[in-house]
Amino acid sequence: MLGKNRVFETTDSIMNWFFAFLVAFTLLYLSTVLVILRYNLYGFFLKVINILAWVQICTCVILVLLAFSIWITDYQFPIGRFLWGVIRSLLSLALMILCNTVNVISESGTVISI
Repeated sequence: MLGKNRVFETTDSIMNWFFAFLVAFTLLYLSTVLVILRYNLYGFFLKVINILAWVQICTCVILVLLAFSIWITDYQFPIGRFLWGVIRSLLSLALMILCNTVNVISESGTVISI
């Protein structure tokens, strides 16, 4: 029982670091869209963002299952960490969609006029 709590907390703290890297790479990608760089660098940033976002989303599923397992065995539901994990995965999904949308717009040369 104590081992499940430690695994849950350790996984949650590692995912916090992954989320920080995801936000940093997203900001880096969005800042480099304005500057003309080699296309390989854009592709690298986009691949890293997509991988980190999918890791966040998949790990959120594992954290949800682990939270319910802790709730069943210990009768304590880690609501704060559970909610932060869900919010973190939703933000990761939103950042991934934003970066892929910006990539499609910048590749296709879409003109937005007012």
